[in-house]
Amino acid sequence: MAIAVGAVVVIGAGAYALTGEDEAAGPRSEVAAATPAEHRFAADPAARADGLVQALTTVAAFGSTVVAAGTETAGDGSPGGERAQFLVSADAGRNWRLAGVRAPDGAAPAPGARPRLLAGGDGAWAAIGQTARPGEVALWTSVDARTWTRETAAGAPFGPNDRVNALVRTAGGFVAAGVTSPGGKFAGDVRAVVWTSAEGRAWRRADLGVPGVTGLDALAASGNTVLAHGTAARSVTKTVKRKGKKKGTRKVTSTVRGDGLWRSADGGRTWAPVNVPHAQGSAGPLKGPVAGPGGFYATRDGKTTTGPKKKRRTARHGVVFGSRDGVTWAPTGRFTVPGYGRVERLAGSSAGLAALVRGKGNAGTVLRSADGRTWLPSGGLGAPGPGSAVSGLAAAGGGAVLTGHRGDDGFMALAGSGAGPVAGPVAMVDLTKVPGAVRPERALTACAPGASGRVVFVGSTGGDAAAWSMAGPSSWVRGRSADFGAGRAGGPGQGRKRLNDVAHGPRGWLAVGRADAPKGAATPLVTASPDGTAWHKVTLPGGQAASGVASGPAGYVVVGVAGGKAAAWRSADLKGWTRGVNAGKGDLDGAAWMRDVASVAKGYVAVGGRRGAKPAAPAAGAGGAAAKPADLPAIWTSADGRAWTAVAPPALPAGIASGAFFQVVARGDALVALGWGSTTGATTTGAAGAPARPAAFAAHSADGGRTWRTDVPRGVSGAMTLTAATATSKGFLLAGTAGVPGRQDVVLWTSPDGAGWRRVAASGTGLDGPGDQRLTSLAGVGNEVVGTGVSADHRGETPMLWRTPAP
Repeated sequence: MAIAVGAVVVIGAGAYALTGEDEAAGPRSEVAAATPAEHRFAADPAARADGLVQALTTVAAFGSTVVAAGTETAGDGSPGGERAQFLVSADAGRNWRLAGVRAPDGAAPAPGARPRLLAGGDGAWAAIGQTARPGEVALWTSVDARTWTRETAAGAPFGPNDRVNALVRTAGGFVAAGVTSPGGKFAGDVRAVVWTSAEGRAWRRADLGVPGVTGLDALAASGNTVLAHGTAARSVTKTVKRKGKKKGTRKVTSTVRGDGLWRSADGGRTWAPVNVPHAQGSAGPLKGPVAGPGGFYATRDGKTTTGPKKKRRTARHGVVFGSRDGVTWAPTGRFTVPGYGRVERLAGSSAGLAALVRGKGNAGTVLRSADGRTWLPSGGLGAPGPGSAVSGLAAAGGGAVLTGHRGDDGFMALAGSGAGPVAGPVAMVDLTKVPGAVRPERALTACAPGASGRVVFVGSTGGDAAAWSMAGPSSWVRGRSADFGAGRAGGPGQGRKRLNDVAHGPRGWLAVGRADAPKGAATPLVTASPDGTAWHKVTLPGGQAASGVASGPAGYVVVGVAGGKAAAWRSADLKGWTRGVNAGKGDLDGAAWMRDVASVAKGYVAVGGRRGAKPAAPAAGAGGAAAKPADLPAIWTSADGRAWTAVAPPALPAGIASGAFFQVVARGDALVALGWGSTTGATTTGAAGAPARPAAFAAHSADGGRTWRTDVPRGVSGAMTLTAATATSKGFLLAGTAGVPGRQDVVLWTSPDGAGWRRVAASGTGLDGPGDQRLTSLAGVGNEVVGTGVSADHRGETPMLWRTPAP
């Protein structure tokens, strides 16, 4: 059987398949609580990386308080599970702690949001980012920078065709700026837009009110005076001579685009253009503006040419412009570095100014200034490597703080902090030493018991495949292999590996998963162990993906995909493998996939999906993109694991337009399959155009997989997921979650035959409480059930081990 950890499927209250009347679950839990198991499923001590992707996208400073914000995401980049992070320092960046994040009611916030912009000061901080939904804005606020609230963005004046590019704190609140495209193409219809807020929660939208401004990308504020940098377009008409036989002249009109600066004296309500003159050989667009000691500052790249014609030399530099009021500008100073190339970032605060300048070989140098006139080098950081970038710069405590990412790891450095020579390298901040800032990736995807009672768990840690063996409560062994573990995957320049399913048979355990190469190519990962501790590689002929495994009457069977079609492989001894074939015409052909497999008395049953016919195109004038082909459930049976017959699957439940199976479990000839999909996207009145929602469903068979009937467990109103199932000594156990992301609790159902489900009361550690709780794998072990789970909040995920008498 296969347990799909990442395949958590949600259904809202309006989707028919998994909603119904609430049933009293009783005041007492019918099952035991789970226990935290970080020490059981420990990270590989030889791992070269944590296996997650971190990036610190922005940083801001006020006095000695510095805040850096970013995101931690799964290594595969899958949306929806992003963990927003705020790191705060009270001493200009020398010491850091992880700030708390909560929802408005004090509960754990929902995952899936990425902060991108940050601003604040004494008593008020704000951050703006985006959620996993395209075009949806995420908002955070804080009064002290140590605890942040994820605000409700519903009703906020940010639309799906807006892009927020800048955020600044003013004396009266906050101003944000960006660009909007009514058509959503961000081409010829773009225009600038600004938003204002008193506290960062409620925002007011307004156009800039200046013709021709096509977008804003930077803001600076001093008191209620705000400067905005952006782009503008204007029409220019020239008189040119006609070519050819026609004499005379003609007028030609063209659009000229360039950068510009605009000023608001009333906190962002009204705006007027500002001119920053060229001087000292400056040319090109402005970098900035920023607010610093004495007013506003901006830079332009410049060059100076000296010497006679044959010995003429050109020196490149940066020209600094300053203004006390944002209206009248003049050059205040200039700076250069060996091989000067450009100013990459400019930052300012009451503590001074900082600039990141690229020079020879694209090496970076941080320069600092107290007044914009005199600039001194305060640290070097070399050229950015592949997949690396500096995305934030703040002036703090006489030095500077830089943030960004290097490969898959977050990056933070201090320049001019006194940690080293003034002109030496920047001082790197070890984020692993900040409690809670960096946690290892850890996925527990499946478990399977052996005949002796030993249970094997599989998944991944640190971006590499992992296996653990439990012979008793205090007897745990981490699996050994020449193919995974010991830093062989998950590190810089390495691929990623994960085991997704495991089964036990006469020759021991067989586990299957996926190996992703650094450039994206994926291959099956198949490994076997006679004792659950020592593992060796198994090769499938012609495999593209392996997702499920079972042991049955004809040996071991692995299912997955090969050549874009459903595929299966069989082996009696884990040495020689035979590729599955069609029992009839086209049983395995077409756009289909096998996701999981289970053994029954007379063979095997595999489940998955098949691509359906492409829906009709939208009617003229209806708008929206053409619908994608629907996924449909697919089922196959085989007596020997080699020849496979496609079985007529049950129809999708009413209201679900697309869906496929992701797991199947068996008890004798009784089977239960779990699936996920999406609703039709129609309103309750039948009107088209409502967004489709995720939807879950289940099916059961009483005759070894030949016939099936949809049977949906009920008992929970609102959002619900299905995550895992297993056969037990009493029948079947099904696990899911109830609630919205950020406050999900485990829900359980039991059934003697899979035909009707009873809600089981479940509470305790790892089953309910603050944050998200879910069970990721289940297995029946004698009269007990063993499983794995996760308890998650803004601080990360804690693995759970669950063992309870079968309910």
